[in-house]
Amino acid sequence: MLKIFIFIALTALVDSDTKLPVVITTWNFVNATVTAWDVLKLSGSALDAIEKGTSVCEEQQCDGTVGYGGSPDEESETTLDALIMDGCTMNVGAVGALRRVKHAASVARHVLEHTKHSILVGEMATNFAKQMGFKEESLTTTTSKRMWLKWHYRDQCQPNFWMNVEPDPSKFCGPYKKIDNIVHRSKNIIPMKVSRFNHDTIGMIAVDKQGNVAAGTSTNGAKFKIPGRIGDSPIPGSGAYADNAVGGATATGDGDIMLRFLPSFLAVEEMRRGASPTDAARVAVNRIAEHYPDFMGAVIALRNDGEYGAACHGLGDEPFPFVVQDITMTKFKIEKINSHSSTMADAAPAGGRGGFRGGFGSRGGDRGRGGPRGRGRGRGRGRGRGKEDQKEWVPVTKLGRLVREGKIDKLESIYLFSLPIKEFEIIDFFLGASLNDEVLKIMPVQKQTRAGQRTRFKAFVAIGDNNGHIGLGVKCSKEVATAIRGAIILAKLSVLPVRRGYWGNKIGKPHTVPCKVTGKCGSVTVRLIPAPRGTGIVSAPVPKKLLQMAGVQDCYTSARGSTGTLGNFAKATYAAIAKTYAYLTPDLWRDIPLTKSPYSEFKA
Repeated sequence: MLKIFIFIALTALVDSDTKLPVVITTWNFVNATVTAWDVLKLSGSALDAIEKGTSVCEEQQCDGTVGYGGSPDEESETTLDALIMDGCTMNVGAVGALRRVKHAASVARHVLEHTKHSILVGEMATNFAKQMGFKEESLTTTTSKRMWLKWHYRDQCQPNFWMNVEPDPSKFCGPYKKIDNIVHRSKNIIPMKVSRFNHDTIGMIAVDKQGNVAAGTSTNGAKFKIPGRIGDSPIPGSGAYADNAVGGATATGDGDIMLRFLPSFLAVEEMRRGASPTDAARVAVNRIAEHYPDFMGAVIALRNDGEYGAACHGLGDEPFPFVVQDITMTKFKIEKINSHSSTMADAAPAGGRGGFRGGFGSRGGDRGRGGPRGRGRGRGRGRGRGKEDQKEWVPVTKLGRLVREGKIDKLESIYLFSLPIKEFEIIDFFLGASLNDEVLKIMPVQKQTRAGQRTRFKAFVAIGDNNGHIGLGVKCSKEVATAIRGAIILAKLSVLPVRRGYWGNKIGKPHTVPCKVTGKCGSVTVRLIPAPRGTGIVSAPVPKKLLQMAGVQDCYTSARGSTGTLGNFAKATYAAIAKTYAYLTPDLWRDIPLTKSPYSEFKA
């Protein structure tokens, strides 16, 4: 009996130390990771997890760079690339330049399981998909068509991927014809500006409970590519690679450059030789950077024991995020690294991101990026190097100087005297490490001018600490990234305190709104109603996200008007939440001594 007990105890100890199953995904594609994890935790296979996880991103059009309706080619058509690799059998299924079929990852799975080939491309890949029962439908949407029209007519087909042709491709649209006087491009020059928004890929690696490794990718490729082009995503060893004996790796970035170096294969081989996942990813990235110093890309690597790491290059100050979840975690974790650092599995958690199709994308949680694209102006845990890479805050307002000198020690002192906050660093100073942020929506806005149609991008960003503070920012800019950064700053400047109360008994902390409050914006009216403990937030996705970020646990809501207008819906909810600060239920009354304003009490 004693021997049996010892055996069971040792078995339990071994099981408690394992990190399997585990899944890791490039970028902030949380919904894809959660879907894959749901498969793994129910003892599903790694292959099933990869297919279902990447399919979620295809359906939700993650970042507009995965799935239908994004990255049109020169002829305005969206085509898809995808790959799935089985590390147990070393079999691969992939499709490239897939036309008129939405579910590229699933088609790749059918190539793996129903053919002796590894990759099918173009129109013939579409024919294969139809034979396998997939629906043929257009991948073009109003958004992608508008994107192409702007590029073709307003921007005169700039930028593009042509060279050594006439007419001059840097000034004119095609059709083109070759010229005899060929100028060879230096390999150190990247001809087109590359960013995550025109060369993005979902790459995913999974290890199931049985230790089987699988990896996969899906993308709609480079924006305004020459028709017929495929990138690194469907290329085994470049887009992704998996081997049960070692682990797996996947890459994202400038596919035209990266596929020349097979970075995923190289990372796995480095781990086979004993390198850590982080070092293996770094070797793969550095190999490319030796030849193309200006390239943009990242590699994530996962060992078959659950250890993971990543490395990136060319993103500048923009961190590279990736999502991971294993059996030791209660929820997914977002890691973030910059181009000068890397991360291991024991790095500090970096928070979560939502993933509603309308846009929710958090870059928050337990990290120090002050805000989502959040630019860690906080106390720096998620960026890998914290404040080392950030400029020191030099206050330019009296309030900022008082905060910087420690004369104001809490944010409530500012609210008590209604002092205007004109520096977002003040919010970072008090709340930086606890702030979460969500990109609620990014939408194009257009204006007709004498020079033609002008297109800008408007970003709606919410920010909160899940503990009584909420802000909402809206910013319009030429670039998506600039709009998001501006919206984050405005959201921080608009951070307001949220007052919470009880419904019924007074056990525990305040959990709901103190009373019925109403907010209005445009035609939308939102009403918040106190709810019993345990009710949760009964609401549409937009108010629910804002209430969660404000720290409200239980609440009924009602809404009237054009709630399909997400911007007005969010603003009305924010206005209602802001009104809670005007109410304090008697059970929460406390004496507040009369004091001088910080401006009168201190000099700065």
